[in-house]
Amino acid sequence: MKIFQSKYWTFILLLGLKSTAQFSTTIPLRKDVVSGKLKNGMKYYVLHNAFPKDRVSFYFAQNVGAILETLNKITVSDIKAFAKQFFAQPKTVEVVMKSKP
Repeated sequence: MKIFQSKYWTFILLLGLKSTAQFSTTIPLRKDVVSGKLKNGMKYYVLHNAFPKDRVSFYFAQNVGAILETLNKITVSDIKAFAKQFFAQPKTVEVVMKSKP
C-alpha cells in the first residue's frame, strides 16, 4: 500500500511540474549573449566560445515551417501535397488552384 501511495504522489508531482513548465514563455539570456534582429526579421544570438580555438562555429535554428501556419495561410503547395487525402477528384484541385490570386 505504501508503494502505491508513493508512486501515486510521485505521479501527481510530476504531472504538476509538467503543467507548470508549459506556462513559461521566455528563457532569460546570459549577460554575455549579444542578440538582435535583422531587417528581414531573422533574429540572431552571438556568444563567444573559446573552444575550438581559432575557429568559428555556427548553428542555425529557424522558427519556420508548416507547423506555424494558420488555416488562412494554406498555399498552393499544401493543396498539391495533400490533394489525394482531402479531395475526391483531381478536378477539385485545379479549381482551387485557379481561384488563388
